[in-house]
Amino acid sequence: MGNSYPDRTNASGVWKINEISKNLVTDKTFPGASGHVAICGGGYISDISNIIDSFSLVSSGNATDFGDLSVARSSVGNSSSNIRIVFTGGEAPGASNVMDFVSFATAGDAADFGDLGAAQGNTTRGVGNNTKAVTTSGNQDSDLLQTFTFATTGNASSFGNLTTGRNGAPQGSGNGVRGTYAGGMAPNQSNVIDFIEITSNGNAVDFGDLSSARGESSAVDSKTRSVQFSGRSNAPSSGTIINVIDSFEISSQGNAVNFGDMAVPTRNLSAGLSSLIKGYCAGGQTPSNTNRIEEVTINSAGNSTDFGDLSAARQAITGNTSRHGGLS
Repeated sequence: MGNSYPDRTNASGVWKINEISKNLVTDKTFPGASGHVAICGGGYISDISNIIDSFSLVSSGNATDFGDLSVARSSVGNSSSNIRIVFTGGEAPGASNVMDFVSFATAGDAADFGDLGAAQGNTTRGVGNNTKAVTTSGNQDSDLLQTFTFATTGNASSFGNLTTGRNGAPQGSGNGVRGTYAGGMAPNQSNVIDFIEITSNGNAVDFGDLSSARGESSAVDSKTRSVQFSGRSNAPSSGTIINVIDSFEISSQGNAVNFGDMAVPTRNLSAGLSSLIKGYCAGGQTPSNTNRIEEVTINSAGNSTDFGDLSAARQAITGNTSRHGGLS
C-alpha cells in the first residue's frame, strides 16, 4: 500500500479507491481510525508490573515497549474505544480504584482518567462501544457493574449487577449493542454467561452456559462472535489448565460450543485482543509465566497458532485494541 494508505497517521493526500476498499473490507481500516495496534498492560512477573506493550495486528511479530501504567498493578480490567484504552482497577497489591489511559496512536505513559466508584481487584476485559464502557469486578463478593464514557475523563458510576458475583474475572465481549460476561469462579469455576444491553443501564440476565466451567480465561470478539480462550478448570487450590476454546454468537442467547484447542494452554488472565478478523491471547501461565502470543481467526473455528512474544513473560495481564467487536 502506498502513501495514500488511509489511517489516522496519514489522513491527507489522494487516496486510491482500490486501497480504501481493501483496507475497509480486509483490514477494517478507514479514515479516522487509530491504526492496527494492540496494547497490553500490567501483570505479574516476579512482582506487580507497570509495563505497557504494543504489537501490530497486521503482521506477526513480537511486542515492543509502549510506556508505563501510572500505578503498577496486576489483574487489571480495561475497555477501549477507537482512540484510547482505559485501564480499570486491578491488584496493587490490594484492590485498586485507579483508572488510567493511553491513546493508541501515541506511545507514552498512562495518564489519570478518574476513579472507579468501588475498588475492583482481579478484574476483567470490559465491554462497550465507541462511546460507553461497562466493566465489572473479579471479586467473588461483588457483582457490581460500573460504567464511564471514553471522551470525557472522570469517575465511573453504577450500571447494574451481574446475575452472580464471580472471582477469577468473568471475561467480557460484545458487539457494541450487547455485552456478555462469561465464566469466572464463584468460588468454584463457573460456566455462566450473562449479558447486558450496553446503552441501557440495568442488571445482567442469563445468556447461556460455556461448554465447560472455567476461571481465569480470556476473551475476544468480532461483530458477531465471542471466543473464550483456555482457563483454569478445577478448584482454585488445585486448578488445572484446560486447552478448550469456546465460542458463541453474541446476538443469540444460547450455550457456547467448542471452537478448537490452544496450541499452548494458558490460565491466570491472559490478555484477549481482537482485530475483528483475528483474536489474540497474550501472556498468562502455562503453568510458568509465558510471553507467548497466540492467534485464531474469529469467524473460522480451529486451533490457535503462534503469533509472537510479549516483551516480558507475565501473568494476570490485560489488553485491548481499537478494532474489537464493540466498535464501528
